[in-house]
Amino acid sequence: MPEKREITVGSFPSRCPYCNEVVEYRDLRPGVNRVRCEHCQRLYIKVVEPHPDMPSNDLGGK
Repeated sequence: MPEKREITVGSFPSRCPYCNEVVEYRDLRPGVNRVRCEHCQRLYIKVVEPHPDMPSNDLGGK
């Protein structure tokens, strides 16, 4: 069976769920991240799934 690989064919910018402005995420870790929009200053949650190839001991203690 051939090896399966993920290929990104396009991407869309991330947007704030409140003001719809483009948001750039820096230093997000797998798990639940609290993010404050730089434009409207509202807090929201961004959940990041761990990469399937990442060992579970690299998830910051989870």
